[in-house]
Amino acid sequence: MRHTGDAQPAADAVAGMVHGLARMFRRHKKSLRPFMHLAASDPEIEAMASRQTIELAHAFKSPVLEHRAEIAHPDPELAVDVAFRMAYCTFARQVMYGATFESDRRLGWKQLTEQASLACTDTYCTRPRARRPQQRLEHELRDRPSRRPREWQGT
Repeated sequence: MRHTGDAQPAADAVAGMVHGLARMFRRHKKSLRPFMHLAASDPEIEAMASRQTIELAHAFKSPVLEHRAEIAHPDPELAVDVAFRMAYCTFARQVMYGATFESDRRLGWKQLTEQASLACTDTYCTRPRARRPQQRLEHELRDRPSRRPREWQGT
């Protein structure tokens, strides 16, 4: 799904990179699949795959971070890194195990790509953040009752 109309350039950049990543995985799935499985048990293949994936991450992040001021997250670099991880891992699982490994709801490449794109753009580009995630976590931790035994509290 391509964002059009009044969409922010950051959302366009994220959507474009997610779609490009999906095309790459889909185009090369037959050759990627055995190497992805081998990487789990072969340190040399794992190291090579890691280097190539990190290069791919940089290629994904660079054009998106040109729009960092429009990213609705207090840490744009973190947001774009997590968006890459979300998309990469989603498509890698599809290549490695197929459409129904983790869910009995079958999603084809087109629908999976559109939904991954929406998840990444909605999370980081379109919704304003009322409170930073870390602040929210600290607030929730501070205000909830302790689960530690009474004798441990205050230590």
